[in-house]
Amino acid sequence: MRTAFKTIATAAIVGASAFMFTAAQAASLSVVGSGNGTTQQLPGNYNPAGGVMTIDQFIDQGTEETFNNQIVWFDSSNKVNQDQSVNGLRLSGPAIVRFTYLGTEAGNTNFFDFSNSLFLDNDFIFRNKNAANATVEFQFGGPGGIPLPASGLLPFGFVTNGAHTNNAGAVADNAGEVEDSMKLGFSTQIFDNALGGDSIIVFLGDGLGDSDFDDMIVGVGVFAVPVPPAAILLLTGLFGLGALKRLRRGGMAA
Repeated sequence: MRTAFKTIATAAIVGASAFMFTAAQAASLSVVGSGNGTTQQLPGNYNPAGGVMTIDQFIDQGTEETFNNQIVWFDSSNKVNQDQSVNGLRLSGPAIVRFTYLGTEAGNTNFFDFSNSLFLDNDFIFRNKNAANATVEFQFGGPGGIPLPASGLLPFGFVTNGAHTNNAGAVADNAGEVEDSMKLGFSTQIFDNALGGDSIIVFLGDGLGDSDFDDMIVGVGVFAVPVPPAAILLLTGLFGLGALKRLRRGGMAA
């Protein structure tokens, strides 16, 4: 009897542990497409978001020079490939995604929002003139999460009021749902974040003609979707029942 209970307990623990290990692996980020490169450094008048965090704090290692000269960017000329596939920032699977407003250097008022909400209105995630909501989290993919497109590209982007560039309503859409009319850049280096997943820095060039990509800067970090306690208990019970069933069959055969 003691051996039977030991077998059941071992099977339950191993099964539940395997499930939790799989669920604890955060999805990864990757930049799809080679895009264009830039050698432009962040200018001296770049303004980190006050009261939030600097880029150095976001990447949790190195300095701003870590990604200077390592920015790949896309616009209307290279966002969509000949086969109609779309380039941009891809998420490999379900994850909690944390967006962090990191700063700006722009005369325009620029907005960060979901791809299907890139309009000049009062409903937005971040605005570079007001960083009151500096960090937000959303679940993408999985049960109850925001659906990811088949491409896996995260459905976010930017829109500008064009006050100083005469391009009001211009967008840079990562998911490719709207034709880009601004430049969207990404650090080519993927950083490890303290939450156990990947993080990357996203840059907007809002159309002034420069290539410094500092008109709005947002950090994107991913980490694993938590495993609900009820799911752990259910999995443990199922593995235990399976082990008990096999034990009974073995006893009957003997």
